[in-house]
Amino acid sequence: MLSVRATNWTKPARILGVRLDDYVKVNDFAPGLFYNTYYPGTTHLGRQSMPVAGVDLSGRWQLPADLEQANQQWRASQTDPSEIAAYDAAPFEATMWPRETTQFTAERIFAGGAGPPQYRGPERYGIIVGGDLLFARNEQGNFDRFLARGADIALTLMPLSPTGNVFGEPPTKVLLRYADDSHTGIFEIDSLHVYVDFDMLQEKLAMGPQERADGGMSKPRANQVLIGLRDGVEINAARDRITDEWIAFSARLRPELTSREADAMRMARVYTWEDLQRAFINAVEKEKVLVTFLFGLISSVAIVL
Repeated sequence: MLSVRATNWTKPARILGVRLDDYVKVNDFAPGLFYNTYYPGTTHLGRQSMPVAGVDLSGRWQLPADLEQANQQWRASQTDPSEIAAYDAAPFEATMWPRETTQFTAERIFAGGAGPPQYRGPERYGIIVGGDLLFARNEQGNFDRFLARGADIALTLMPLSPTGNVFGEPPTKVLLRYADDSHTGIFEIDSLHVYVDFDMLQEKLAMGPQERADGGMSKPRANQVLIGLRDGVEINAARDRITDEWIAFSARLRPELTSREADAMRMARVYTWEDLQRAFINAVEKEKVLVTFLFGLISSVAIVL
């Protein structure tokens, strides 16, 4: 469950623990990060405080130095002046610290306060939220954000045992900082997914090494491993090769595993991206066939007329 502390919003969410630097190497996740686009390199899931803007002598809001330098880096990389002009036409808005939400909506929102630009508040792990989960779109198709970057977001987690049973402890509530929001282009993903630090989530869900009854330690657990392929590699052939490598790896590791761990290794499967998204892909392919048929029928009628 995801809740925004400064509001009464509480929503169910699918939580993905990722190592962000590695995650963006095997997919196109990075270009869909909103704040990281205009402040490249500043989005991360590690511990962080809330960036608070200050007012300079000319009365203009200034962000902390690293964010200002990142924005200058983005400006220098732009070859289309209209992109910079669009940003300058709608600069970031500031909500007075310690408020984390605003009475208005804007494309970019930071906290603002008296004094120089700085970071305030305790350091917390970051969270990236699917844009459609938290915000609504305006008439231009952009998100109307009401939450300042770095605001508190809480996740309520339910630790489970390897067999899926609930542990004796109550649900764990974790306070995080809103680091960014993502746009993958798939509504079913952007309206449900949030992304947090893998190691932090593994610990909070008791999926790290645990002491066994016999005094040994269990292996740490994860649900999924993502593998990127080089350009030109045939995807189905790669899937079959990875499957063979996994079977060989499991066989080498088997003497070190308990029977339950060995069963988990044996149950693992290798899927391509198309396999995992088959429900969406089939729907789009059917729509393409339908649209092609309709245009063909309309064109035939027009030719006859």
